[in-house]
Amino acid sequence: MKNYHHCAYVNFAFMEIPPPRAMRHQLTTMAGLTLLGMPLLAWVIARFNDEIVLLERWTGQSPIWVQVGYGLPAGLVSGFAAKFIVSRKFMEGVRLRYARMFKDLRLNWSEIVFISLCAGVGEELLFRGVIQPIFGVVITAVLFVAIHGYLNPRDWRISVYGVFMTLVIVVLGFMTESIGIWSAVVAHFVIDVVLLADLANPPAKVINDEGVNDEQEGM
Repeated sequence: MKNYHHCAYVNFAFMEIPPPRAMRHQLTTMAGLTLLGMPLLAWVIARFNDEIVLLERWTGQSPIWVQVGYGLPAGLVSGFAAKFIVSRKFMEGVRLRYARMFKDLRLNWSEIVFISLCAGVGEELLFRGVIQPIFGVVITAVLFVAIHGYLNPRDWRISVYGVFMTLVIVVLGFMTESIGIWSAVVAHFVIDVVLLADLANPPAKVINDEGVNDEQEGM
């Protein structure tokens, strides 16, 4: 892992690794599928559960401007708090691993916004929209973070981040129930923008630091 960023720019014709443009295309395609596929899956689940009124879940109790008004500050606070945790010394190996990957992708702002929007809308309409009424706020939050790979018993560092994000998602779950799902959608979108922008444009010392060895990154 130490020299990953050196090998990422060799001739792609002789490697299995796709070039950055192809990787960006794959990522944006997956984001688009999330935007379309997860609400469709939510609709299918709701069709088999008479207790879930999808229109009510997807509109919320409060006017949209109120939901946006709560979601923006919640997303900013959560996003920058997550960024603070990731920037701590003990998380250096984790951040280095992800920063190198996203640096090679060379995401621009339009791609960051698009990916964040697709994730915020698609994932929230599914998880907070129909899964949460079935399993409850806390279990849904744990399931959501675990699926993203942030609760890893083999990597205590990423699990620390995962526990924090679980608490954040619990808050979004209660916001959904008390304010409306679009407060969670907006907060999710803002969190992803903050974190993706940080990973796509990391400080030079993060990429150039050769002091982080494979053992630290894998622990």
